[in-house]
Amino acid sequence: MPVATPLQPDYNTQSGTAYPLAIDASIAAAKRLAWAFAPHEQATPVMTVRLEAGFVLSSALALAEVAAQSTGTITAPAGNPRIDRIVIDRLTGAVSVVTGTPAGSPTPPAIPSGKRPVAQVLLQTSSTVITNSMLTDERVQSTPTPLTAAEIGAVPDTGGVVTGNVTISTPNAAINLDATGGTPALVRWYNNGALKWQQYNDGSGGDDLALVRGAGATLVLDFLQSTGAARFWGLLDLSASGAGQIKFPATQNASSDANTLDDYEEGTWTPSLGGSTTYTTQLGTYTKIGRMVYHDFYVQINAIGSGNTNDLSGLPFTAAAGTGATVPIYWIGANAAIVYAVGLVAPSTAVVAIKSITAASTSLGTTGLITSSTLLSGSGCYKV
Repeated sequence: MPVATPLQPDYNTQSGTAYPLAIDASIAAAKRLAWAFAPHEQATPVMTVRLEAGFVLSSALALAEVAAQSTGTITAPAGNPRIDRIVIDRLTGAVSVVTGTPAGSPTPPAIPSGKRPVAQVLLQTSSTVITNSMLTDERVQSTPTPLTAAEIGAVPDTGGVVTGNVTISTPNAAINLDATGGTPALVRWYNNGALKWQQYNDGSGGDDLALVRGAGATLVLDFLQSTGAARFWGLLDLSASGAGQIKFPATQNASSDANTLDDYEEGTWTPSLGGSTTYTTQLGTYTKIGRMVYHDFYVQINAIGSGNTNDLSGLPFTAAAGTGATVPIYWIGANAAIVYAVGLVAPSTAVVAIKSITAASTSLGTTGLITSSTLLSGSGCYKV
């Protein structure tokens, strides 16, 4: 509606022409606010209340114009007087009536959540027409509307403290923290001023979420969906339906902590004698847990050709320096009269070196156990 310049009417100082003009200007300037949802009687239907046009500010901070409207038919009480309350929805402006309880000294009903009061209606048992004298104006200029996610995100960090409970009660309520300048978004929990834990995105990219105790010295829980492994503090229970797995990265993130498990891997390897050797069967599997590699092999030679007669190469990882491990060996069809054989994974190698002894020997040696048609099988573990 058009605006007008407000003029204060004063019949003591204004002329006969200026005074009514000031009255008209003041009423025009006040009309939008003063008349918004103004309640009053109407000629028909007689048991209804008319509300003038108004406006509301919706939850999305949009100004919504509301046309003039009427209540539904209000019925007179039986036995005792009653006070009803006319309210509007604070987001849409739609009118409704809250029916009171008849009593000798009636009181108005409570204002429902999400409503704004407009008027009280005092009804007698004999009421057949609602008149202005029965209405009590209860309009309020405005009421708070729920904060939107954008508004919450735009609130500056002033270090203020809110005491008591803060409740956001609206469908699909959300609090959005949108960090800028690469600074992680934080949600912190305190107990009497002491930081107990915090939830944040570490800013390294990906869909990551971390829960950290105290000031960050001890990691409680770190879900890194696309940028790393998950680490837990306390009891790790994976017994729920659909759970039961822990995934480690393809490339080990080694830890120097003696109490930290930093790798798990399962796979196959191909035991080989090299050269021109051909095979009937050539199988190898392994399981790596931390620094320990558990491996097994099953090999049957077709023709030895120029292959090595003592060493099986191809272990999936190189043994650590300063370590060594032995591998019990089962064999059929040795190249010589072997009475005992054992495999050795020497430091800094990825080879099972087979040492053996014949009946005439007094110590293990490299007697060339493997030949065409030899079958070898063994399993063991070594440190990497």
